[in-house]
Amino acid sequence: MNSNEEFLTITQSTVTVELSQLGGESFISRSQAKRVLFKLERFKRITLDFKNVRIVGQGFVDQVFRVFQNKYPDIQINYIDANEDVEFMIKRGIATAMNLDRP
Repeated sequence: MNSNEEFLTITQSTVTVELSQLGGESFISRSQAKRVLFKLERFKRITLDFKNVRIVGQGFVDQVFRVFQNKYPDIQINYIDANEDVEFMIKRGIATAMNLDRP
């Protein structure tokens, strides 16, 4: 193989958030968000699948949609299959993050 050839890279990942659950825990804390996001800085696009996740907390949302996003601004984070409660918290967290990041 020629050293000038480019290698195929995977730039997108979908994470089933439910699979990161330990027991019957809810996704409330920043440490839980860090566990979900572990090693995802390698991707350009991340989709978080919230199917069967009943609730998320403010710390979890802030860690994902503000802290991680600020650390890796070139990564696009999307979410799917969020119930009303989860979507409410995500949208609220994103709006808060946008206000905090304004000068």
